[in-house]
Amino acid sequence: MGRVSDSHVITARHVTLSYGSDSVLDDISLSVERGSIVGLEGQNGSGKSTLIHALAGLIKPTAGQLSVFGESPWKASSAWRSQVGASFQRPCLPRELTVSRCLNLLAGYYDNARDPQEILQLLQLREFETTPVAQLSGGLEHKVDLAAALIGRPQLLLLDEPTASLDPASRDIVWATICDHNQSGITVIFSTQWESETSRYATHRFRVTGKTLLETDLRP
Repeated sequence: MGRVSDSHVITARHVTLSYGSDSVLDDISLSVERGSIVGLEGQNGSGKSTLIHALAGLIKPTAGQLSVFGESPWKASSAWRSQVGASFQRPCLPRELTVSRCLNLLAGYYDNARDPQEILQLLQLREFETTPVAQLSGGLEHKVDLAAALIGRPQLLLLDEPTASLDPASRDIVWATICDHNQSGITVIFSTQWESETSRYATHRFRVTGKTLLETDLRP
């Protein structure tokens, strides 16, 4: 599998992302170093989710060059995909399965998966392990989706509004989990509507506005 030779996990050069004739993001450039936490801040419809989807390989850029771990995400290898964990604004979990069965099923796709019980404990979801996903609240479903993103021991986490629908206690649990994994060397890209989240947790902050990315802060 192709890998970048330097410290950059993500490199975007003059990337444009469109849906049909409608341009969402125009001519954006971005470099993300290993171990960073990058916060994408913006209002609904600003293009945050579109960028997350492109990094995950769900959308092909209309123009420009986009590289993640040295590969083009939309045509990346299975080895590449094993390094990337993603949680989207609308979780795509198998809703007919229980939480425990869902995570055990996903763990079977990885050679070195995390123990699902360990992740359930980490995110304080053990009491819901026999609950069907379809019966979870929106906030709990987002927590399970984060658990699913972590199951394969990824080196890059792509999180689209990871605290949406969460109560304050659950939000603290989610951020503690994200920060703990970042401390172990995992790179994190997250989107949010809240400046308080990017200012508190991100090492690099970008405002997504007017079809562009504006770097608002760079911390040592």
